[in-house]
Amino acid sequence: MEQLLEQLYMSGLRFLEPMTPESTYKRIVDEALKLVNADSGAVYVMKGRELKKAYTSSKSLATLRHRKHGFTYQAWRYKKPFILSSQDIYAVHPEFKKIQLKSFMLMPISYGKEVIGVLTLQSKKENYFTHEMLKLIRLYTSMAYLSIRKTQLYAQAKESLELQDLLIAMTSHELKTPLTTISIYSQMLEKSLSKRAKINPIWVKEIGFETKRLQKLLHELLQSNVITNKSFQYDFSPYNIHTLLEKVRLNFLANYPNYHLEIRNSLKKEEGMLTGDFDKILQAFNNIIGNAAKYSPPSAPITLSVELEKKIIILKIIDQGKGIPQKDLPLLFDKFYRGKNSRHEGMGIGLFLAKNIIEKHKGKIEITSQINKGTTVQICLPLK
Repeated sequence: MEQLLEQLYMSGLRFLEPMTPESTYKRIVDEALKLVNADSGAVYVMKGRELKKAYTSSKSLATLRHRKHGFTYQAWRYKKPFILSSQDIYAVHPEFKKIQLKSFMLMPISYGKEVIGVLTLQSKKENYFTHEMLKLIRLYTSMAYLSIRKTQLYAQAKESLELQDLLIAMTSHELKTPLTTISIYSQMLEKSLSKRAKINPIWVKEIGFETKRLQKLLHELLQSNVITNKSFQYDFSPYNIHTLLEKVRLNFLANYPNYHLEIRNSLKKEEGMLTGDFDKILQAFNNIIGNAAKYSPPSAPITLSVELEKKIIILKIIDQGKGIPQKDLPLLFDKFYRGKNSRHEGMGIGLFLAKNIIEKHKGKIEITSQINKGTTVQICLPLK
């Protein structure tokens, strides 16, 4: 008995090592097999409202499906361990006979009143598991419970930190455009006032527009659902593509005065009504066109073409920049991806946000590129 307790103690110490969820489940089964010298085992863990197989030591067991009213579920639901013989199992699981398993133990993985899973052990010997083994595994699964909870809490903490980094990056990126536009138009106003020159009313209008957009964005960032939902709120309402294109043009002129943006719009005035969050869509286009300017020489114009095809508005942003290697294209929409040799400032989150915004509007975004020939970003948005 002392030897078993020492072995149990050593198994518990091994759970103190830092492990991933996958390695934790494997360790739980491996140590349990050593404790009672069983032939195979598996761990089931609650995910959502279902008991899912997290790990099994046997390839034969991996393909077996447990019933929602079977012994495994009963062990979890009623917090009750089972020692079963071949007669108990073969009637409902004849496949166990093929792999010559004859004795079964099912133990809830619990601590106090909380159950988070089930450990199952199998032996090829008839009536192998004893009540002494049952008591030993009951003690063991209490330590296994703590190990699983430790791993889960670590994973949650890691996810929270990653989410915090993402939120900070999203905040800084989304605030940059309206702040830059306000700053530029404010400087233009200041110069005009100092020279007593005529003030362009568009400057004042754009400062007001970007200020409201900034206020709305700040309010949204302060809401807790941005953190919990990992995304911004969306305020869907009708808007006109022509209005969007004009805002894109004005933002581009303010932020990239040395570049030329050519808009080729084949839509008529009465065409182009969409439903969506105007500010978010505008931000997506600012991000994409900003990238085009960032990686293109000022002498090469950037083209924004707009067409209507089968109730889908197709927009293409075409630059004549240095292009993107084919191997990098699948990675462009990953958050924080900036390319291996990128010398430009930024967090690599612009395209990640743009893709999420476009997809929230039931649209699609694709990128094609050739080295030293340029890049084309195609966006498809459904009409209202």
